[in-house]
Amino acid sequence: MAHATPSQGGDSKIVIGGFFGVIFGRGICRPMKVAFINHPWDMMDLSALSGSLPIWTYEVASRLPTSHDITIYARRGSKQAATQSDGNLTVRRIETEVDPFEHKLLRRLPVVWSARKPFFASRLYYRSYIAQVAASLKAHPVDVVHIHNFAQYASIIRRAVPKAKICVHMHCEWLSQLDEGLVARCLAAVDAVFACSQYLVDRIIQKHPSAGHKCFCVHNGVNAEAFSPSPPAEAVASQSDSQRILFVGRLSPEKGVHVLIEAFEEIARRMPNAVLELVGPDGSAPKEFIVGLSDDERIKALSRFYDGDYASRLRTGCNAEAARRVQFIGGLPQSELVARYRSADVLVNPSLSEAFGMSLVEAMACGTCVVAAKTGGMTEIVEPEVTGLLVEADKAADLADAICRVLGDSTKRKDMGKAGRERVLKCFTWDTIADTVGNRYDELIRP
Repeated sequence: MAHATPSQGGDSKIVIGGFFGVIFGRGICRPMKVAFINHPWDMMDLSALSGSLPIWTYEVASRLPTSHDITIYARRGSKQAATQSDGNLTVRRIETEVDPFEHKLLRRLPVVWSARKPFFASRLYYRSYIAQVAASLKAHPVDVVHIHNFAQYASIIRRAVPKAKICVHMHCEWLSQLDEGLVARCLAAVDAVFACSQYLVDRIIQKHPSAGHKCFCVHNGVNAEAFSPSPPAEAVASQSDSQRILFVGRLSPEKGVHVLIEAFEEIARRMPNAVLELVGPDGSAPKEFIVGLSDDERIKALSRFYDGDYASRLRTGCNAEAARRVQFIGGLPQSELVARYRSADVLVNPSLSEAFGMSLVEAMACGTCVVAAKTGGMTEIVEPEVTGLLVEADKAADLADAICRVLGDSTKRKDMGKAGRERVLKCFTWDTIADTVGNRYDELIRP
């Protein structure tokens, strides 16, 4: 997920808040206490948000009815206060101390851990963090606890607040990939499982059909006011002869950037004005998080990129002529990222593993057409031939053909961009996502 900041416009909770927000804007729902548990390494500052899950948490929490009392748990940075409040939101920051020697030793115990039972899926993973969160919740009980990704924490939280309803929110495929017995124990401790795409929901139910009644799709959202098309005057002023192909995301093997680089060699040969802009930080996902768990041969084959530095290999991955037209931009703040989306002719997401596809909805919100791989949740975002094009994953030739096709048809490209914006406004605004989450909470605590 790309960087964002709190909403400032009509998408904000200010428009529909208080009593009228509860009755009319969000449906009839009772006041409740809700706690969100972020990743143990994610810090959170309400005045300067960054990171995919802290942004998700803020954007949804800030749109829940103001009658709710909301606590967000996050890692405490060295110069951060223990708490931070904004209206009905309170961030409680947890000192997350990890003994490097202990962490390394525990990870390397082959008798205990395996590919399907990795250390990161155990209750010992960042045990100090979750223990402190549990103690805080025991002292300050809530009605609903919303845990991001680490389902093994549910049983710990259950002991601390036995009457609370516990939701685990999956932004990855772990529940369908980890040891079935391990996952079954986690699922027994939760009242609901949210997943960021129907693809993830279906995968979980396929492996754990008895949990089907508690699994729900909750898509990610976008601030459609911040991510919006260029005003007409700016759009005219920004026109250039270059044909800009944009990628936004981490430079990590599962994101398929090497496939895009390979495709760009052919694109550069056909399109003399094409340039490729890669926006996002260097940083491969830990091998055990994705590659080590997958049964997909294409994903397993990504092991070859973990022998060295992936980003360095990308920089030398195409011929000299094409390489001159590839720009490694690095990470960008939201204001600059929006400008990149607006100026791009096409946004490309070539991921081999993608639970959702945040760059797609951000680009579509900006009125930019998209090309994506037929992977995971991305097929739920892109309407083929309407908002963009879908191609087979890990097929550089197919990707090149699709990109050249949209670059060569400005009318179709503009029509797709307009349709993409309309689809975002209909399906992927944060207001829509917050309504879905709030309604699920209400169903959970309803007598």
